[in-house]
Amino acid sequence: MKILVVHNSELSHFPPVINLVQNLLKNGHIVILMSKDDSGIVNSFFCPNFEYIKLDSSDNYGRVEKVIKYIRRRLYIRKKVKEIMEDCDLIWTTTDTVVREIGKQLFQYKHVMQLMELIEYTPLFQGCPVLRMNIKEYARRAYKVVVPEYNRAHIQKTWWGLSKTPTVLPNKPYTIPKFDENIPESVQIFINQMKCEKRKILLYQGVFYADRNLDIIADAVDQLNDKYCLYIMGRETEYSRKLCGNHPGIVKLPFIIPPYHMCITANADIGLMPYTPGKAFYYSVLNALYCAPNKIFEYAGFGLPMLGADVPGITIPFKSYDMGRTYENTVQSVIRALEEIDEYYNKMKKNSFDYYNSIDLDAIVDSILKG
Repeated sequence: MKILVVHNSELSHFPPVINLVQNLLKNGHIVILMSKDDSGIVNSFFCPNFEYIKLDSSDNYGRVEKVIKYIRRRLYIRKKVKEIMEDCDLIWTTTDTVVREIGKQLFQYKHVMQLMELIEYTPLFQGCPVLRMNIKEYARRAYKVVVPEYNRAHIQKTWWGLSKTPTVLPNKPYTIPKFDENIPESVQIFINQMKCEKRKILLYQGVFYADRNLDIIADAVDQLNDKYCLYIMGRETEYSRKLCGNHPGIVKLPFIIPPYHMCITANADIGLMPYTPGKAFYYSVLNALYCAPNKIFEYAGFGLPMLGADVPGITIPFKSYDMGRTYENTVQSVIRALEEIDEYYNKMKKNSFDYYNSIDLDAIVDSILKG
């Protein structure tokens, strides 16, 4: 099958899109990827079955220039989609904003509509939440709607009045890479630091938004700093700066381009999932409640027991596989959870591997394509 994958954001920010392209190529499909990529990740895809169309990712413009650039990019995407789809079997959009950029011409094609977040509505224009596009119509007319979590599938179906429940495609890495060599020197420095650490390393990897509350974990680690240390990895934000300012013992690592960020994961002891329901961007307040983080599979792929907030998207898999513990919003609750993880650490480590291996991405994507 010849498939056009359209992603209008930086590729390195969206591991599920990387997973998708790897999956499609491994299973013999011809893939044309339209995306931004400042990291060079697409270089790992190149083969006879792969073609890349680069979208402009430059953002160093004033307000007027940004608007003009945005309009030009939208027109370019629509023009290229029209050209490419004359010789493609299917178009796969990766986010609701991609659907917005392509528009109604999607109705002409066999369209798989993937959603990375829990979306009740989508602004008609970027940065203008008052005006909204009829995103549910695109979902109703899509060949398949794809979401990363079971509860989200049923919520989207209900919100948008879909005739079929969306397919669940978990945000699991397509492969867990082996890093025997070629690790960037900048990453190796952090690995060496972690290997020299005598305490157990609690690791958070990801974004630092309002719905990720690491303060209470940092407070607990401050009380247990003879036994645990806290590493956080991701792009710096106002929240991460404030967090590190309040807790000088935190080790802050920068964003590391995938898949090398998993070199850090491999050297941690416990993975953190500090999701707190709240409003972020235009996403639903339920987004963090029914979270579907790729990090749960990245942690599990290296056998890390996990510590997470008590929300359904985390508690359900933790209880199903006994691979972690959740906490309530108190320092003592975090400490008790850590004590339980310590007590059952080896069992949870095995269970994390079992959870990772329970998902067959090839079978799920094949079922999406074949209907």
